[in-house]
Amino acid sequence: MPNSAIATAAPAQSETRQRLAPVFLSTYAVLLIAAGLTQITDPFMHYDDYPALLLDPEGYYSKTLSEGRWINYLWHLRSIETPATMNYQLYFIGWALFVSAAALNIFRTAHLKYPALLAALLVVGPQTTLISGWFNSLIPGMWLLAFYGVTALFISPRANLVLLFLMVPVGLQAYTPYPFLMLAILLLRQDQTRSLGTLLGTMLVFAASFAVGILVIYSLNYAFHGVFGLALADWRDPNPATGLAGYVANLSKVGESLAWTYAMSGFGKPALSAILAAAFLASLAVIGRKSPAEVLYVLTGIAAGLGLLSLHALMEGILFPFRSTYFLWFLVAIALMRAVFLLETDGKRKTSATLALAAILAVSMGSMVRVHNQSFAAWQVETRDLAARISSAAPEVFIYGSYLTLNGYGASRAQMPRDLQFRLGHLTGIPTRMCTEAPAECANAAPPFDPPRTGDALLVMNEPRGTFIRLPVTDEPVGAGQTR
Repeated sequence: MPNSAIATAAPAQSETRQRLAPVFLSTYAVLLIAAGLTQITDPFMHYDDYPALLLDPEGYYSKTLSEGRWINYLWHLRSIETPATMNYQLYFIGWALFVSAAALNIFRTAHLKYPALLAALLVVGPQTTLISGWFNSLIPGMWLLAFYGVTALFISPRANLVLLFLMVPVGLQAYTPYPFLMLAILLLRQDQTRSLGTLLGTMLVFAASFAVGILVIYSLNYAFHGVFGLALADWRDPNPATGLAGYVANLSKVGESLAWTYAMSGFGKPALSAILAAAFLASLAVIGRKSPAEVLYVLTGIAAGLGLLSLHALMEGILFPFRSTYFLWFLVAIALMRAVFLLETDGKRKTSATLALAAILAVSMGSMVRVHNQSFAAWQVETRDLAARISSAAPEVFIYGSYLTLNGYGASRAQMPRDLQFRLGHLTGIPTRMCTEAPAECANAAPPFDPPRTGDALLVMNEPRGTFIRLPVTDEPVGAGQTR
C-alpha cells in the first residue's frame, strides 16, 4: 500500500509551540463554557471519587484489585489535599492540553482552524462528559496523556512508537481506554507513513505494550492481594464463560453494550446518533478517495478498542461501560475533520460548507454537554439546600426513602444512594447513612416518622440522637442509572 501521509515538512519546534498555545486556550475555553459557572465553582463528583479528594487511599484500594488502577492509587497517597474546584481545573487543563496536542499531531501544518475545531469536537464528546464525574481520581492519568500528546509533537513517528511502548503500560494503570487514545495519535499523526507493514508493526508494538501493562498489573495484584489477575467487583455482576455455551450466552452482553454505545453516542438522542453515524460513514468515503490507507488506520483503531472491550465482556459476562469508549468519539471526530480538510482543500471541489457544518456539530455537541452539566448544577444546589437544613450538632444523619426523588437525580445520573450519602457527608462533615438502602447500618436508630410513602413531602428532623431525613418513595425515572 503506498505512502499516503501528507507530504509537507514538519514545522519547527518553535512554530509548534506557538500553535499549541492558541489551540490549548480555545479548547480550555470550550471546556469552561460547556461546564458552566455552577459546575466550575461546585463540581459534581460520584461517590467513589471522594477518596481521591479526601486523601483516603483505603477507600480506593479495592480498585487496584478489581480494575488495576495502581497509578490512581499512588495519587491517593499524596500528602497535600487540594479542593475539588482546583482538582477540577487540573483535570480540565490536562485534558485540554492533551486534546490540543492530539489535534496538532493530526494537523501539523494545516491552517490553525482545523486543529482548533478538531480539539473543540474532541472535548465535547459524550464519553468524556460522563467520565468527568471522576475528575479527582483521573488527574494523574490525564496528565500522563498530556505528556504523551505534547511529546509526540516534537518527535518522529518512530520515536513515537518507542514512547507508545513505554507509556501504554503506565496509562493502562490509570484508565483502560487511555492506551487507545495514545494509539490513535500514532496511527493518524500527519507525518505517519501509512502502509500495511507500518500498520502491522505499530499494532504488534501496541499489543506487546498492552500485554506488558497487563502483566505488571497482575504481578502487582499478586504481590499485594495474592491474586494474579483481576477480581471484578460484584456490582458488575460477572458471569465468566466456562465453555462454549458460556461464551454463547455472554454474546448478549456484547450486543447490549455495543447497542448502548451507539445509542449514547448522541447523548441518548436517536436522531443525533443517526446523524453522527451517517457523517462518519460519509467521512470515510471522502477520505477513502484520497487515502484508502487512512481509512484502514481509523478502522483499525476503532476495532482494537471495541474488540478488546467486547472480548472482555464475552469472557467475563459483563457489560462494558459506555464511558470507556473514549477512543470511539476520538477517532470519529478525527475522521470527520480529516474529511472536512480534504473537501476544503481539494483543488477541484473547494468548499467551506463542510467546515461550517463541523462547527455547527461542535456547537450542538457542546450544548448537549452544557445541558448535562446544568443537571449536575441542579443536583448540587438541591443537595446544598438539604445540607443546610441539617443541624451542625448532629452526631449522624439518617436518610429514609428514595434518593431518586431529588429533582437533580434523573438528569444528573447520580448513580447510587451513595452519591447522596457522600455528598451530604462531605458538605456537613457528619457521618451519613442511607437507611432504606442499608437498613443494617441504621438498626439502632428508629426514625421519628412513619415509613416513607409515595407523595410524602421532604422532611428533615433534627434530634439530639441525629438528623433524620425522609425522602418520598417514587418510581425510578425513565433512563435513570444509565451511565454505563
